[in-house]
Amino acid sequence: QILCITSLSISYGAMISSMTIFVLPKEAEHFFPKESSISLGILELLGAVSLLSGPVAGQLSDRIKHPMGRRRPMVLLCSQLAVVGTIGCWLSSTWYSSPICFSVSLLLQQIAWNC
Repeated sequence: QILCITSLSISYGAMISSMTIFVLPKEAEHFFPKESSISLGILELLGAVSLLSGPVAGQLSDRIKHPMGRRRPMVLLCSQLAVVGTIGCWLSSTWYSSPICFSVSLLLQQIAWNC
């Protein structure tokens, strides 16, 4: 039962650690080869700012009155936003090569994961 309760946290931990260790340094170097350390700091700052969305999402889900319950609509919405953000990060990195689109997609993905 405890494994079921913490399974989302395990997957979140695996995703965030792989993002910060492997993906974000490569993306910072890809987008800004001459200022990769500054851009990595900005991308990490976006991830840190997204942590502030957790308490806000908690208050919002406490106030929701929905036939599905209080938590289920938030989980469904945020999981779909996480998928959109992940696909946006992939598209903006490979096809469009846009650092702004990547940053917005990363912020959306991280906010969705924190909700």
